[in-house]
Amino acid sequence: MPFWDETAFYQFTTQQIDEDIVAPAEEIENLCFEVIARAMEDETVLQRLGVAREHWDLIADSWQNKERNLYGRMDFSYDGKVPAKLLEYNADTPTTLYESAVFQWEWLEEADKEGLLPDRCDQFNEVHEKIVEAFPHLGIDSILHLASNQDVEDDKGTLEYIAECAQEAGLLTNVLAMEDIGISEEGQFTDLDDKPISTLFKLYPWEWILAEEFGAMFAQAVSGLSNPPGAQSCRIKDCCRSCGRCLKGTRICCQLFSKMTRRRMRLVKPMFANLLLGRQGANVEIYRDGEIETSREGPLWRAKPYPAGISSTA
Repeated sequence: MPFWDETAFYQFTTQQIDEDIVAPAEEIENLCFEVIARAMEDETVLQRLGVAREHWDLIADSWQNKERNLYGRMDFSYDGKVPAKLLEYNADTPTTLYESAVFQWEWLEEADKEGLLPDRCDQFNEVHEKIVEAFPHLGIDSILHLASNQDVEDDKGTLEYIAECAQEAGLLTNVLAMEDIGISEEGQFTDLDDKPISTLFKLYPWEWILAEEFGAMFAQAVSGLSNPPGAQSCRIKDCCRSCGRCLKGTRICCQLFSKMTRRRMRLVKPMFANLLLGRQGANVEIYRDGEIETSREGPLWRAKPYPAGISSTA
């Protein structure tokens, strides 16, 4: 399925936006922060989130230092009748940002000119403005370096767009590939010009970084991260389950199970199965009446094949 599809558009009332979409999104954000705060006091929460023990201090330091995240993407299931329910929250490597912030608005203007939309249509879309407004609050006082896997077109395009937003906010930027980051004799990460990297936005999964040889020193060598280690806890699907279990957030979280049992397949319809650390819609299966209705294969992205079943109708 492509990221961009113009075969249909969705029309909402102001009440639906305010009460069914914005309100659940804000509640989810607060619930996730509560889960992380609880994890700082209860190690079983970090175990449930799948965070390796050797990285607990990294997340704890990030949380206690109140390192701020730039943005995240919530994927919701919404039927237009009851408040939206969360499928997944990715606060580590969220893409499709340009499509949401810019191209979607351009589509509205063009569709309006061609008479394809009802009169006086507007779009609840302040993504671009909010990102630009956020940068001055991140305390960045040097060059903002931005890095990703440049071989992934979606990641590359998203990173270039974030750099444009930072420039609009008055920051100097330097975009580079993750493999172009070097290490000086003093243990400082550097760019291709051997300039130190003090603040970095990386569109690259934390679990990949921490699996690398230099991963353990990454957060210490880079003093400022615009998507800090604490965000890792808000990108994995088990955070949704923790919201439901620990904080009784099931009203706005779809049911999520760590194991796909036959009984659950029969009781919950439809059922979606995905990897705990999957990327870009790969390895997704949709079950209906206990049978696979459709599936999409893909690489494991260095992640363990840890399935998580999600019900969009519960």
